[in-house]
Amino acid sequence: MSERELLLERLLGHALRAMARTNADPEYLAAFVDEYRPIFARELGIHTATSSHSDLKAVVKEALGEVLSVRQVRRRVAVQIGTLRTTVSIDPARLARLEQRLGASAAREQLQAFAAAVPNTLDRGQRSGWFDRQIDAFLTLSAQDSESHQARH
Repeated sequence: MSERELLLERLLGHALRAMARTNADPEYLAAFVDEYRPIFARELGIHTATSSHSDLKAVVKEALGEVLSVRQVRRRVAVQIGTLRTTVSIDPARLARLEQRLGASAAREQLQAFAAAVPNTLDRGQRSGWFDRQIDAFLTLSAQDSESHQARH
């Protein structure tokens, strides 16, 4: 493998690691490599047809393996975004805090309320991270509201 092809592999690997850390779905990661490998190769001046198909599974497997080894397992939660019934992955500790604050049923309702507010511009691979941020903001605001309510009494 040439030095430029190794650079291509490293760049794709770094991009995949960054995307996997945002909890992008494996299918999304594979589609990213399929779409952007030829673009990256062209920008690096690599013109061989074989480089565009070099060991996609190994690149995705390595990137996912690294990320999954350091992050805890996430919990898949079914939601409806627009007319699409889908799942998002939520950090179990974060979900437990939400359920503790609201109760299990109200927590599910809150997750669905978040799903109703998902921006149209959000890619599929970014949804879980967006839900994590919404839960964090909700918990922070509800804790502040609770503290200010207690301070008034």
